[in-house]
Amino acid sequence: MKKKSVRRQRAGAFCFTKTDTAIAKLAAIVFMILHHLFGFTDRILPQNMYNSLFVLHGRPIEEIICTPLNLCVVMFLLLSGYGTYITMRKEKNISKAVAGRIFNLLVTVCEVMLIFVPIDYFLGVRKANITASWEISYNLKSIILGMLGFEKYNSEWWFILPFMVLLMMTPLLLRLVSRKKNDFFTSFLIIFGVGIFSWLGINTLLTFEMFKEFAYTVWGTLLRNTLHFLPAYAMGMVFARFQVFSWLYRISPRSFLRYPVWLFVLFGSLYLRHTFSGSMYDFLLAAPIIFSIVCLFRELPPVVWLANKASRYITLVWLTHSFYIYQFGQGIVYASHNPVLIFCTELVLAFGTAVVIYRIFYGLRRWRRRAQRSS
Repeated sequence: MKKKSVRRQRAGAFCFTKTDTAIAKLAAIVFMILHHLFGFTDRILPQNMYNSLFVLHGRPIEEIICTPLNLCVVMFLLLSGYGTYITMRKEKNISKAVAGRIFNLLVTVCEVMLIFVPIDYFLGVRKANITASWEISYNLKSIILGMLGFEKYNSEWWFILPFMVLLMMTPLLLRLVSRKKNDFFTSFLIIFGVGIFSWLGINTLLTFEMFKEFAYTVWGTLLRNTLHFLPAYAMGMVFARFQVFSWLYRISPRSFLRYPVWLFVLFGSLYLRHTFSGSMYDFLLAAPIIFSIVCLFRELPPVVWLANKASRYITLVWLTHSFYIYQFGQGIVYASHNPVLIFCTELVLAFGTAVVIYRIFYGLRRWRRRAQRSS
């Protein structure tokens, strides 16, 4: 079977597999950690500030490089849309499958909060962000609202509610993408139009007098964030429906030149993200970045092994890494003041924490199942 798959790949066939998704997710979470470590110098206390490797035009080179990496969220959403289409297109009850995904996400969030709320409370953490003005309220209502994104218990959990709304929209999006008369060009134009509206149209609309009060409410923010992320999520479904990654692989060079080409695509896309500051075009740039990263690393066994091992912990790393950077662990993370060591320290803390939380609750679930069987 392996020989056949190799022959098919050499013949030009390309299938975006679970391993490829794991590689892309690992890259996205690394981008996210780098962005949070070095992209917000205003969130680092003066005594914890790192010693930059190089200063360019008065700014640390780490900040210049890592600020545009916030497109990691859009990378995750495109991958989520891609995976959702592949796994749910043949589901008999899509709404039930979506409800299961939302439930599993909320369970994971609850598990994290069961660990970190007591830690925050006993360490005397009072702010969602160490340099922020808003404070945390340690009561059940505020914690539940913070878990859902209505209140800022953790300043980097704002994405949870928009993502759940996108999951709720999945049955409609699947129906639109799966239409028999649909084609890639039409789908792309529609998504591009939604993307332009989500960046320009909705912001203009909410400046009208009748919407001014609504614009600054939680629901107004939710509307903007959901519309902003919708193109990436839908684009992932379109890429899965029309196997766009396979087409991109077919038009790539077959010789050794393919590696310089993929490197050019990767760094070219990141440069465009840096040049056109803001996230208006993220849903267009995420796909080439994902594709180039996967193509560059999918044939490296150590990377493949690491990505497959880390994939089960990515969501937990996403939810927990910012506690160390922005709440109670900043002094530990930035203790060396060396950017490379800071990054390594945060990686160890974030993935170590994720492994521990996963093992704790995985063990509890196994114990519960055994208890139910024995009874």
